[in-house]
Amino acid sequence: MISFADRMTALGEDIPSLAVAVSGGADSIALALLAKEWADARSIPLVAFTVDHALRPDSADEAAQVAAWLSKRGITHRILRWEHREAPSANIQAAARCARYRVLAEACAEAGIRHLLLAHHQDDQAETFLIRLHRGSGVDGLAAMRPVSQQGALTVLRPLLDMPKTALIAYLEAQNQPWVEDPSNQNLRHTRVKMRQALPALEAATGITAQHFAATSARMARASDYLRQQTALARESCLTLHDEGYITLHLPEYQLLHPEIALRVLADVFRLMNHDAYRPRFSELEALHASLPEARTLGGCQFIPKHGKMLVVRELAHIAPAQALPVNTPTLWDGRFMVTALSEGLSIRHAATELPEGAEGLKAVLHACPAIHGLENAVYHPHMQVKGAAMMDFPFIIRPFPMRDSGWL
Repeated sequence: MISFADRMTALGEDIPSLAVAVSGGADSIALALLAKEWADARSIPLVAFTVDHALRPDSADEAAQVAAWLSKRGITHRILRWEHREAPSANIQAAARCARYRVLAEACAEAGIRHLLLAHHQDDQAETFLIRLHRGSGVDGLAAMRPVSQQGALTVLRPLLDMPKTALIAYLEAQNQPWVEDPSNQNLRHTRVKMRQALPALEAATGITAQHFAATSARMARASDYLRQQTALARESCLTLHDEGYITLHLPEYQLLHPEIALRVLADVFRLMNHDAYRPRFSELEALHASLPEARTLGGCQFIPKHGKMLVVRELAHIAPAQALPVNTPTLWDGRFMVTALSEGLSIRHAATELPEGAEGLKAVLHACPAIHGLENAVYHPHMQVKGAAMMDFPFIIRPFPMRDSGWL
């Protein structure tokens, strides 16, 4: 068995401080103890975070129990609470996961920590592979979870992806360390639970184990890395990213691409436009690819044909709502523009309310641009300057926010 220190070394990260997410389950408790031993040997500060989702009556007591266990082990610990008015009525696990990652990222940023450990293990990887296989995912989806991934400035580390859960439980039993059993992990309404319970039957019938699925995921990850390299080269010839917050897709160059690379370029368009970790499903991308150069709307983006190109513009219904701009404080609006107000009373919204109707071509581009509203009904349209004309004396500074890939991959 490879040691935990070897697993951490294999991640190739320089880690000045470290956080670990601890739900209280066997896998995360084991990771916390392993991380404590590893961090102490290197004099690296470690903090454990437990997110109380407040979705079950016992969740607060369980978080307090985790805090007590970790305190006995000398591990600094904080309980984070997901604040919500009411529990989500559908896709509860997905909503809780998104909220958990957001709360963890905020806590790490507040503490100045750039590396977060998550306890996903070999069985989790196999379940993720099966879930994505069921959804019809391509190479990227079947690569499942990566040992190292980025969420903005936060680096997420999963050092246990090749370790079976039975090994983690055996480790805890040897340490005489109890853990929490989450009853939702037995609820067959959740797809992941169904896949988890199907794995033993599949192994008994065919001999296919979680280790086989995890190994296939690792090979898919290697193929995915190569395809990403090729996609990055294709983006250079097919896409133009504009400071006005839209993208031009050059059809002659795009149509020469291998279909796999073309679909990946489309996926990147959505990530770039929406600053989102997730793109439309593969089947939706395939339908969009087949329909070009027809006008389409998908995933918060409008695809508008114009002179052998496609203009990709934010759909108005998905643009960020109007918001006030605090003075001398950079504010990111709609993931596309960084705006700093230089005087009081300014707010920002999309420009469609002030401009003539119409969604074709450049009109749609201008509608999705920001309009700055000031005192005495003043309205500023910073992206409607006449080319070559002197810039107006705006009471704000506005810059395009770099389009980039981001999210939990």
